[in-house]
Amino acid sequence: MKTLVVDNGSEWFGQLVELLDGETTVVKTGDIHTVDPTIFDLIILSGGSNIGSVMHNPLLTEEFDLVKHVTVPLIGVCYGAEVIAYSYGATLEKMDEKRQGISILRLTDGKEIEIYEGHRFRIKNLPEEFIILGETDHAIEYFKHKEKPLYGLQFHPEAFVEITEGKELFRKIITNILI
Repeated sequence: MKTLVVDNGSEWFGQLVELLDGETTVVKTGDIHTVDPTIFDLIILSGGSNIGSVMHNPLLTEEFDLVKHVTVPLIGVCYGAEVIAYSYGATLEKMDEKRQGISILRLTDGKEIEIYEGHRFRIKNLPEEFIILGETDHAIEYFKHKEKPLYGLQFHPEAFVEITEGKELFRKIITNILI
């Protein structure tokens, strides 16, 4: 599997790349133009802790364009999920305080799993093109596009993998979208 990973500056970036199998190509935020996204089997937009809010970041122009026109499966993690949602018109809301820690993700199939949240913004609502697949008490944490292979994980599947189930959900998504 060939994966393109857009590095938005997540403190968990190394752990995210470790969850991927096969050949991985990394580009920094704003450098998507240096690669042909159509040659990849999967694209990952990482979290981002140091590049400013999604709503006011001129570096994200290429990412917004990629999300809207991508033809291969794409998964956004935390900040990357915000990029997906915002590029389709979702409302993002700054939380009163940063949500950081283990939370229970309630999946729409009735299951509950433990995940790690680490974000200052939440997705307040999603446009009609998307389906919510899981929520915590704090936010929409897991969603997908109704027609395109676009997935958003507001949580960090790569964090605290020994005590959470985010990694398993992340790998299940990859397996299901690449079949």
